[in-house]
Amino acid sequence: APQHCDLRDSTTCHLEEYAASVQGMVADATAHHRSYLEKASDCIEAESNATHICLEGQELAAQDTCSSSRHAAQLQGQRCADQHEEASLAICEFGSRLQHSCNGL
Repeated sequence: APQHCDLRDSTTCHLEEYAASVQGMVADATAHHRSYLEKASDCIEAESNATHICLEGQELAAQDTCSSSRHAAQLQGQRCADQHEEASLAICEFGSRLQHSCNGL
């Protein structure tokens, strides 16, 4: 309930008490606001660090993917070279057998 002040009883109506109370509330609000700003700054810094870490992780994953792809390409190249060598030998063997058969005629 609101308090009433009768200026006949008191010329200040306890204004000093109210002023001190309000100043205390303002000080509390200022402290809370300062704390909020510090926490918000910490949060922004943490988010920035997390973003940086994620980007580094993505770069490392991309490098790993490239390394894996390069290795797979090297293996595939080796398989192709092996198959080419086998095909060349098979052609030579076919030619030798054909020549041998032709000589027998």
